[in-house]
Amino acid sequence: MLRPAALAATASVLITGASAAAPPLAQLAYIGKYQGTPALYLANADGSERMLLARGVSDHTTFSWSPDGQRLAFTRGGGRSQEIWLVDAHGTGLTQLTHSAGTRKRTQYDWSENPSWSPAGEWIAFDGERRNQLGRYPQVFVIRPDGSGERQVTRAQTTEWIPAWVPGGRIVVEHPVGSRQIDLYSVRANGTGRLLLGRVHNEADHCACVAWSPDGTKLAYEAAGTAGKPDIWTMHADGTGRTQLTTHPSRDENPDWSPDGTQIAFYTERTGNGQIYVMNADGTKQRRVTRDPWYDQAVRWRPAP
Repeated sequence: MLRPAALAATASVLITGASAAAPPLAQLAYIGKYQGTPALYLANADGSERMLLARGVSDHTTFSWSPDGQRLAFTRGGGRSQEIWLVDAHGTGLTQLTHSAGTRKRTQYDWSENPSWSPAGEWIAFDGERRNQLGRYPQVFVIRPDGSGERQVTRAQTTEWIPAWVPGGRIVVEHPVGSRQIDLYSVRANGTGRLLLGRVHNEADHCACVAWSPDGTKLAYEAAGTAGKPDIWTMHADGTGRTQLTTHPSRDENPDWSPDGTQIAFYTERTGNGQIYVMNADGTKQRRVTRDPWYDQAVRWRPAP
């Protein structure tokens, strides 16, 4: 039985609601493994309460949250059979998005990967091919979350891929120049208004894997750093102010900003295999999140509710 003082305290909580429920914990989704095959997981930002969301995920690809944090878009399949899929934050509602309605003929060079959800939620950008002949290159496309309205954004005579939406509504695309240099361009969703942000250098055949800060003033990316291996960097939206945040001799890759912009998550090989780490946005207080026996990869913060 509650004492009078306890009853009063309980009534105060019920009236004010100030302590009725703890604020939700920050969460991270990342690509790990399930029974030896790549899978998508959701966990608290301290690594606790890990939950399996989807199996059969394509590793070495990026994925994206919807702006409301209720769904994820990711790549499933392998090789030229890769497609974009959606799954709810509870691991339900698994749905194939690209090539789901038989609206285009499957060919040997017809595939999709690396989705990025637009800030308003009405489009998903991705890269892939829509060709039936050899010798073409991946380009960037957009599609609505219901599978309609697919259209091509870039039409370069070389690879353009790994799109990342800017908070203002433009899309950053990566344009490899040889195997170790990448030009970063931003374009409108219709492919016009092309602007060069700058060139970054990285280990051979690696992406820059750009992630924009929530306020759109900075971008985080990976580029060659210590011993020529990828490190995490930031720069201003105009390409100036490049700052190296990690300096470990192992690879640090694929950064993503927390919803409040104060932290950056990434994966690293400094433990001997890939694991998820989090650090402050200035590179301080780098700390390990996952302790999995397998190789963890791309990581994305869940948007705040």
